[in-house]
Amino acid sequence: LDNWTRLWVNLLIGQENTDADRRMGLETWVRNSLAHNIPYDRFVDALLTAEGNTKENGAGNFLLRYDLSPIDLTSHTSRLFLGLPLQCAQCHDHKTEVWLQDDFYGLAAFFANTRREEVYEKDAQGRNRVVAYILKDVPEGAVSIPGTHEAIPPRFLDGKLCKDPPTKRRHAFSEWMTSKG
Repeated sequence: LDNWTRLWVNLLIGQENTDADRRMGLETWVRNSLAHNIPYDRFVDALLTAEGNTKENGAGNFLLRYDLSPIDLTSHTSRLFLGLPLQCAQCHDHKTEVWLQDDFYGLAAFFANTRREEVYEKDAQGRNRVVAYILKDVPEGAVSIPGTHEAIPPRFLDGKLCKDPPTKRRHAFSEWMTSKG
């Protein structure tokens, strides 16, 4: 169990130990998910749609690892969960594949509405320090291709636009990504 946990955590957030609390929170969540034999689709869904306090929901540390950046999350999730290296399409239409910049930013739009609020506690010296984050989706948020000011709507790689409200877009993306169809 420890080896699989370490492997998954390294795949999800890398081997760097930049924030030990976040890493430990994600490790605990992954270990519990594996111990309870959570199906893959629910595992991915929990990571991509994490909400609430990251102390209580360690899956949220995956999103925080990439600072909730729609660009970084798109690059990493497409490679890890779809097996597609879309990061080239971040800057230009892909040279050897069919992916366009519009495709990349259409996926990035699924993450554009996620925000965090800091949770503070006083340390031994009486100073406030961040101990966790509250993750939530908000109604506003957009991405655009660099050099343009036009918001790109969330769009699946099959070309279909997401019709879900902004606060449910990550759920729609996760469902599309893990569906059998």
